[in-house]
Amino acid sequence: MVKKITLAACALMAACTLFAQTGQQVESGKEDKTCHFGDNWFISAAGGVQIYFGDHDRQVSFGDRIAPALDINVGKWFTPVVGVRLGYNGLSIKGATRWGQAHSTGVPVDGWGEGLYKSKFGYYNIHVDAMFNISNFIGGYKATRFYNCNPYVGVGVIHATESPKETSITGHLGILNSFRLCDALDLNVDLRGTIMSDHFDGEPGGRSGEGMLSATIGLTYKFNPRGWNRK
Repeated sequence: MVKKITLAACALMAACTLFAQTGQQVESGKEDKTCHFGDNWFISAAGGVQIYFGDHDRQVSFGDRIAPALDINVGKWFTPVVGVRLGYNGLSIKGATRWGQAHSTGVPVDGWGEGLYKSKFGYYNIHVDAMFNISNFIGGYKATRFYNCNPYVGVGVIHATESPKETSITGHLGILNSFRLCDALDLNVDLRGTIMSDHFDGEPGGRSGEGMLSATIGLTYKFNPRGWNRK
């Protein structure tokens, strides 16, 4: 899995480079006046929930596996359609561990006696995402559009901050839903799926990998100069 994700990362970086090089032509025959390094940068912060899919999903209730999530991102749009962001997401993961092997809270899982315990541990994930504004791609750029749909794909490194401090390469797929509040501010709803290695939770279970789903809501501030004015 690590080899596949590494290859995907190389392809992602190559695609971003290609789009950045062609970013000055956002429409045929029209040069973009704001496609410079200092233009169309943004920063965002969001909070929400996430759920981890590990070795003992069937033994622990859905509600007991929901944990808080925090997202912080900084990025840039190279064209009205293509952008890149560098992000942090983290806080904590909840689940279960057999015989208290990893991240045990010491609380037995109901109905499983002394063999299975609830688990909880902190983590952070540093990642880079390539973003694609489908709304601009289909409908053309419109500065005052209320809703923009932004699918993205990315890679990163996730690290557990409590012993056993496991580290894994991650892969991401998601949709960033942006709702315009004003020229400088968007409300965002970010839905993301993440995959990582089976050993990340400290308890290898012989699976090809484990995963996590998250949903966060927050704000994005778009720095000046922003937008895509044309000559």
